[in-house]
Amino acid sequence: MGRKAKLKIPPQDKRKKTTTPVDIKKILDDDPTIFEYDHIYDDIKRKKEEIVKDRKPRYITALMKAAELRKKEKQRRIEKKIYKGRKGNECEGEAFVTPSYKKFLERKCREKN
Repeated sequence: MGRKAKLKIPPQDKRKKTTTPVDIKKILDDDPTIFEYDHIYDDIKRKKEEIVKDRKPRYITALMKAAELRKKEKQRRIEKKIYKGRKGNECEGEAFVTPSYKKFLERKCREKN
């Protein structure tokens, strides 16, 4: 009663499992390409490399567009600040504007139209 019942496991075949030439012939008759795994592996590896080569960046275009928008918004904020500063000093007369800033304003006007 105090003893636990042990499961009786049938003894397994003690001889070492090996493939014989007869077994290999049967396997080759069923599937002649079974031992050509090196060739198949090389093909799979080559296909993966082609996929990696053809891959294009996913997010970089969206990041570049967002950076351009931030740059434009920053420029608008700077221009508003300059405009407010000029509004307060109306008695000074005409403000000095560099030629490069004039070109920038012309380019900006062309973009709007």
